[in-house]
Amino acid sequence: MQKKDTYSLSIEMANEDPLYIVLRSSEEKEKWLYFLRAASGDATLCGSPFAILVQRMLAEGGAPDSPLWKDLLLTSCDDTPKETLMDFEGPDKKKALEIAKATYLFVSVLMRPIAAQYHIDLAQNILSTAMQHEFLRNEVYAQLIKLTSGSMPFSIQGWKLLAMAIPLFVPTQYSLLWLLKKHIARWCMKSGDESNMAEYCQCALERVLRVGGREAGPSRLETTYSTHPSLPPIFCQLCDCLYEWEVRQRDVLRGRISADCTATLSLRMRHYWRHLINNETAMERSFLVWRMAEELVCGRIPTSPQLAEQLAALYAQVFRVILFWSFNGKSYETGILEI
Repeated sequence: MQKKDTYSLSIEMANEDPLYIVLRSSEEKEKWLYFLRAASGDATLCGSPFAILVQRMLAEGGAPDSPLWKDLLLTSCDDTPKETLMDFEGPDKKKALEIAKATYLFVSVLMRPIAAQYHIDLAQNILSTAMQHEFLRNEVYAQLIKLTSGSMPFSIQGWKLLAMAIPLFVPTQYSLLWLLKKHIARWCMKSGDESNMAEYCQCALERVLRVGGREAGPSRLETTYSTHPSLPPIFCQLCDCLYEWEVRQRDVLRGRISADCTATLSLRMRHYWRHLINNETAMERSFLVWRMAEELVCGRIPTSPQLAEQLAALYAQVFRVILFWSFNGKSYETGILEI
């Protein structure tokens, strides 16, 4: 269901009536606030060297062949981060630096089947923490943009983490959201696995800007998905349920979730099948009753194969009748009556 958010912005000037601007989306609101702050010389827009680089790219338009894409701030990923890319103060800076190091660790260490649980826990911890603390979201995206710029040997893992982050939340700063769009569009023009991931990220970003983010972090199923997430976004509610199930299991077991504690999904057909009657739940029976009632109201009567044959025979007799008569043990066809 699409969220219909409306924002209003008031611009007050001396000796003038207030000017009100109605904004139809969160992205449009952030865009107006950014340019108004830039026009007023807001000191908060100066920020870190990375933030200044983003402002320079925004001013130039962010062309795919711009030399700014090759700046060391975007391409140098040789060592574990010692500073955050965005500006923070006090205890927030320490928390942001921990997230930056965890993100670098996720991308720099090759994901092996024997140690998959390590990456699963790391990805869930990074994204769940960012969902709980909004001030960390810009740092997560800044690190992911840098780690997916092509300089990391296992950058595909950065794209996987980016593909999991986008449906959850978007950057709160407009300039960073603009950079994310340009970064994804730039990689969509290339070829390879990274390009496929970028195409998915582009679709996911368009959708999350239209309907909003999710309410829960990534589930184990999403984290362990081996290829690019090609499932339709309508399954986000199911993924939220899986994540909540894992959280409850972790609370009960007081620790890591084992493989035998994962949620079990059963495929149920939309139609009634006699051999599945013993496995039906009360909710499924109620659903089938209401569905049957709707079909009957619409004039559609559910049939079995045997009943369908009988109805077809009756239908043929009603609309196309062939008259026979018998004389001295012989049958004669006298005509066809159309009704």
